[in-house]
Amino acid sequence: MHYYALVEVPDGKAILEDRLAEVLEPYRESDFAEERQDHELWDGWTIGGRYTGRLDGYDPTTDPLNQERCWICAGTGKRDDELGRRSRVENPGYTCNGCDGTGTRTKWPTIWHKHHGDVSKFKDVPESAKPYTLIACGRAVSREVYDGSLPSGERFVDNSAELDRLWSEIGPEATVVVVDLHI
Repeated sequence: MHYYALVEVPDGKAILEDRLAEVLEPYRESDFAEERQDHELWDGWTIGGRYTGRLDGYDPTTDPLNQERCWICAGTGKRDDELGRRSRVENPGYTCNGCDGTGTRTKWPTIWHKHHGDVSKFKDVPESAKPYTLIACGRAVSREVYDGSLPSGERFVDNSAELDRLWSEIGPEATVVVVDLHI
């Protein structure tokens, strides 16, 4: 599963990825644990990823740098394998389900072109960009917390108020990064 996270990183001259890795390290999933612990938030991450553009409205699917020739139709726009031919018997207008007949498709999010807008000063982050998980001020808070012991059978409880509290503690000049967390 993938989660949208916003992570505060310390400013400095070090490489952004190194600073981010240092901040995220305490929340890494244990390799040998029988069950995931509450503080374990990820087993992999990337800057931006599926959530690139959340801070400034950038749409990575329209960026020519994130497009490639469709491998299903070899860029022709018309799928010419058994499935394509069979589909055209039922629907003569069938083209290619990999590119909708354009011959190009959007690359996988993990290899999208890096977008500079995924790193920002906190003061420039719109309220609408609140993440599922916020890591800042030495803490990590998610919108929901797991609690499988509730009598109602609910597995997750709303933790939005705690997320809002942490959001209000971040300094306006803090550097934050959009991160795609995987667990």
